[in-house]
Amino acid sequence: MLYTNFYSHIKYQLSKNQVPYIALYTIFYIFFFSAIKHKEIRFLMPIIPFATLTIAESIAYNIKLRPKLVSFFVKLYILTEIYTFFLLNAISDRNWIVK
Repeated sequence: MLYTNFYSHIKYQLSKNQVPYIALYTIFYIFFFSAIKHKEIRFLMPIIPFATLTIAESIAYNIKLRPKLVSFFVKLYILTEIYTFFLLNAISDRNWIVK
């Protein structure tokens, strides 16, 4: 999913005649991190804000381009959250019955 966001970020920045620095930095960091033998999660911490920016830009771009599709996914997300809430609530309530 992150790669599709990079693509839309690069496409959007190039349409405005700007250099997509955020995507280039993030892609370079991911390739560099992949070459390291000793991997720890703390090495990924500097990349999280930049990846979040590209995801947010992709979402904003898709909202303008395809509002019905985004509306469908928002409704699907809400229904999934409601279903998950009730499912987990039903599972956890069974263990708390006091006699």
